Amino acid sequence: HLARVLSHHALSWEWVGEPNGTEAPANPWASDAAVTIFDRLEVPIADLLDAGKHGKVVVLEDEGAETGRLADLRVNEMLDPADLRYAVLREEFCCLPPREHVERGRRILVTFGGSDPANLTGRVQSDLVPEAVRRIPGWDIQVIRPGTSASMAREMRAADLVITGQGRTVMEAAACGTPCISISANEREARHLRIPGITYLGLHSTVPADVLRHTVTATLQSRTLREEMATTARAQFDDRGADRLARAIEGLV
Repeated sequence: HLARVLSHHALSWEWVGEPNGTEAPANPWASDAAVTIFDRLEVPIADLLDAGKHGKVVVLEDEGAETGRLADLRVNEMLDPADLRYAVLREEFCCLPPREHVERGRRILVTFGGSDPANLTGRVQSDLVPEAVRRIPGWDIQVIRPGTSASMAREMRAADLVITGQGRTVMEAAACGTPCISISANEREARHLRIPGITYLGLHSTVPADVLRHTVTATLQSRTLREEMATTARAQFDDRGADRLARAIEGLV
């Protein structure tokens, strides 16, 4: 989304993503780039120093202290509440209409993003519906595992409650107007910003199954609570983050 917005600016930039990740966005102005944009969880210091010799450096996502010192602009809305104004989500999550909340929720979406090394998807599913119970009357649990090609915005909009990690997916749920319960997949996620309106249960190894079931039950039973959660979370950011960030990057040169 940000790359598409930047493509409308007469700005020479080069995008550097994760190694072996998705293909970097193309930029018709990329030759002799004035700005290098690193979109990586960890950016090697040598790469930052090398890029800084040729132009301005923008870092997205990286959480290192040295990164903040060496970059001309660092944005990480998962750590700094001031950066929520630059929040960039995929276009399917933008400009969505308000949603209605049913009196008694029943549809639960369980998803832990593009990777789930700890198999939290399976664990949450089994914690919600223990083998001895088989099923909870009235609950409809939808599970989306890594690699699924489903439209996340459509699935989240159809759910009454999303259970996910503590990464960007909580913001996607908020953009959809869907209440969200967050369980941190690792220590790094546990340090992320806690957005008002999201129910955070903590690091996955510290969350008992009965606490998860109680929280889910209480949330689904109260329409007022779900409306308040959704409204509060959605108010923390808007759909103009990509435009603001593009202008901030353009202002560097």
